[in-house]
Amino acid sequence: MKKVIMTLISFLLFNMNNVFATPINDLERDDTAVGVISGSKNSMYYLETQTTDNLILGISYRDLRNDKSATDYYAQIRTDNDTLRVIVGNRISDSHSIGYLGGAVQSELADDLEGYASLIAGNGLQELQLGANYRLTDTSDLNINLSTLSGNKSSIGIGVSCKF
Repeated sequence: MKKVIMTLISFLLFNMNNVFATPINDLERDDTAVGVISGSKNSMYYLETQTTDNLILGISYRDLRNDKSATDYYAQIRTDNDTLRVIVGNRISDSHSIGYLGGAVQSELADDLEGYASLIAGNGLQELQLGANYRLTDTSDLNINLSTLSGNKSSIGIGVSCKF
């Protein structure tokens, strides 16, 4: 299994492109996650914290290098079913603000491996992300994801997050 993961990581490192959405992290109450996802044309940094049993608040910043930068302020609300979340957010890019709604689902795929899918949509914004978080340690994860943004912009990204 580790050989497959390392092969996939190596492949992704040579094929990275724009990365847009923040990964779906599995946090506990009062946990905070800090992460970075990198691609050949951008970098993304995020901070999120689970403030109650059902509410995660976050902020992310994307430096698209050759294009605009964007900042997202968002909330993820866990439903009674721990695998489903509602996402509410606002994306600010070049003094334009776009509110969005969406959802996410996550599930354990194997030991130390969780998969997720998220979809957000707003006025002129549609974004789908499929990804997986591989637990490196109790406090750090490796994230691999595929994102599709409106306008046929697709990307593969790899990153790491630390929880404290």
